[in-house]
Amino acid sequence: MITTIPETFCPQPFNYVYPNHYGSWKPCCKCVKFPSKEMSFDEWWHEDEDLYNLRKSLITGEKSKIYEETCEPCYGPEKRNSKSYRQHILENIKDNFLWLSIINNFMDTDEHIVNERYLTVKVRGFGNDCNLKCYMCIPHNSTSKNNEMMKVSDESLNLFYPNHGRERLIKNKDISTNEIEKQQLLDVIDEVGPFITRMNLSGGEPTMIQEYYDLLDELVNKNLSQNITIFMNSNLTRLKFKDKHIEYYFDKFKKFEIMASVDDIYERDEWIRYPSKFETVIKNCKYLLSQDKCKLSVNITWSLLNASNAENIMEYFEKNNIEINQNPNFVQSPAPLHPSNHPGALQLSEKYKKSKYKLVRNLGYEMARKSNELDFFKAMSYIKDLDKIRKTECWKIFPEFEEYLR
Repeated sequence: MITTIPETFCPQPFNYVYPNHYGSWKPCCKCVKFPSKEMSFDEWWHEDEDLYNLRKSLITGEKSKIYEETCEPCYGPEKRNSKSYRQHILENIKDNFLWLSIINNFMDTDEHIVNERYLTVKVRGFGNDCNLKCYMCIPHNSTSKNNEMMKVSDESLNLFYPNHGRERLIKNKDISTNEIEKQQLLDVIDEVGPFITRMNLSGGEPTMIQEYYDLLDELVNKNLSQNITIFMNSNLTRLKFKDKHIEYYFDKFKKFEIMASVDDIYERDEWIRYPSKFETVIKNCKYLLSQDKCKLSVNITWSLLNASNAENIMEYFEKNNIEINQNPNFVQSPAPLHPSNHPGALQLSEKYKKSKYKLVRNLGYEMARKSNELDFFKAMSYIKDLDKIRKTECWKIFPEFEEYLR
């Protein structure tokens, strides 16, 4: 019998239900390479061999092929002394007895049966409507970004979709109207509803997707909401959609948490998350901070363009009393936008390792990763491509890259 949580353990593949846009499933929001399989929830959760082997590896520490491919976004940073998403989750485990029971039952029976309220459902599949074109966003996660990518060069498109890129952009337009995937998610919620403790709303931009409001209304009407925490990722460019204001739901659920995606400050953030208006986002942040029944934090995704401004970003939010999510988040795909490809990565890494900010120290360790000069120039070419489409002058906004972008 296992009596302590294994050092290699991660709870995500045991409690995280993540339906992807096209009817496939993922064991974690951070993994990039988990095989895409279109199957029912029951088949995936109970019978998928890859998911079984991944769960076993995380308990025993034996490195399977599926572990090596799926978990690199966490074990990679851990090797560089950077705090990973896995470690962040483990720190927040409240009930070791529950997880030891789950682990031992799996090892004894080779099955993972859900019989307590501890599941998190990633709500994706209701659409990808979004008003922003974040430069690092995968096109199928944003209608606006998908439309912008129709105008870029083949070289830029290959960063996101190495093969058949334009065909994939066309396919992405069907996401918001794919009723099969929407029903698949609703079926999962019906099936495991009594065991759901948390629902993560993502998009697209959740505040502008009608089906999310319909889902929240249904949970309230079925008297399920008081046992569920809602966690929403939002660009916070808006707080309402049509006649629906997100504030209405704050006291309907056990907890309501909003994580605002903000990656830099002022015009730098406005270009990274184009065409976001920074002052509007901050105004909305401060409004939500004034609401007792909503917990707000800001999530920073570290990438090539904001890496050199890290300490200024942290100081800004500290001065404005806005909490920053301490789970380090780095652009992993497309790889050329990773912060380690910054030309000054090694110098910044040494500087950041001494920062007073823990999140910046983690960025420093991550930037010590081996850089790729070819990837850097691919990234610069892509950014120049977007600059031309947007009719902006990004070399003025990011002067540290002027010699490459002008």
